[in-house]
Amino acid sequence: MAFSNPTVVYDYTCTICGAPPTYRYLLKRFAFDDPDDNEVRAWTYSDYCNCFSRNRKHRYDCRSLQGYDPQLLPKEDIRWLGDVRLLGTEMVQDGEPFVDDDYSLIVSPIGDHVDPDMGTFHYQLNAEILQLHKDGVVAHDRCLDILKLVWKLPDKHHQGRPTDLGNLPLILCQGFSATELGFGNIFDKFDGERCDDVGIWNPVSASMWTVMDPNGPFDLQALFAQASLPPATDTESSFSFSFPTNLERTTSTQPSASILSLLPMEIHLQILDILPTPSVLNLLLASPNFRHFTNGKLPDSFWKSRLYFDMPWCADIVLEQVKQQRDAGVAVRYDQLFRLLKETSMPDESGTESEASSNIGFMALKNRRRIWRNCEMILERVRVSQR
Repeated sequence: MAFSNPTVVYDYTCTICGAPPTYRYLLKRFAFDDPDDNEVRAWTYSDYCNCFSRNRKHRYDCRSLQGYDPQLLPKEDIRWLGDVRLLGTEMVQDGEPFVDDDYSLIVSPIGDHVDPDMGTFHYQLNAEILQLHKDGVVAHDRCLDILKLVWKLPDKHHQGRPTDLGNLPLILCQGFSATELGFGNIFDKFDGERCDDVGIWNPVSASMWTVMDPNGPFDLQALFAQASLPPATDTESSFSFSFPTNLERTTSTQPSASILSLLPMEIHLQILDILPTPSVLNLLLASPNFRHFTNGKLPDSFWKSRLYFDMPWCADIVLEQVKQQRDAGVAVRYDQLFRLLKETSMPDESGTESEASSNIGFMALKNRRRIWRNCEMILERVRVSQR
């Protein structure tokens, strides 16, 4: 079965995250000590000036302005891009289909080489050469692992997950726009195109975070340093829930004579801990019995639960590092940490990044969030297709 879709222009990027299926041609060649070395030339981006600029500003699409700085993004940090697989419905090896029985997927081994120019996928010595979007769709091994992880977790919108992933390749072959994949306006200077005419990724500086390894390492020391600062006053909270002024005037903040008012404080806290954040807000608005938890009165257990509800892509990673910080005697404030993580992992609506989130130490975390959100979108489309 051919996976090509006549309405989609394929650029042979990963169908889950949209990043290139190779680490080649991303790092600036002339940033290396010997740019003419054959080994360096074989895998680096040729960032020579092609706008013939002499003592004037380079043109926006000049190759000298493209490519990633290897001092900021070492080769080791982008090798994950080369670990790719094909997902299909009919791929075979020695007469036997590739099968991932746990997920009802037909998936190839990790390829030895992917040629985005020719659209070919090579695996194992003397094995058959497969064609991208004919024999299957391409996906990074990392992205596929994250998708499987998201699939195992409860759906926060309570609509359920797909029963299996068997028709995932058919959904992926439909293609997704740069906006759907979380790139924002990064490639606007290139008419929104992530790759050039011969399939080579456009390594514009603003896109560097989108090729960072979503499995880290994650350097969050700067976040922990800020989150451990003491409040300016005893009542200051770095993150709290507030209500409209007219609601505060017309609604009593005193607990009412109801069954909720008879529950001990510990039960109130347990109720808040197990509710998703929108439901917490509704409860605080509706019940004066809970409203006294606002303005900095919520304990660490609540903010830890917010990480799992609102930031599942990084909750375990962050909490493990918090434990290490606390074992070292650093008192991390969870409410402050929650706010900082929100700021550093989320681009604004225009697709540009805040000053805090442009920190090189947070880029891998931002990319993990982007890929996680892509996986949620893709799984929802798989679920709908199974109805």
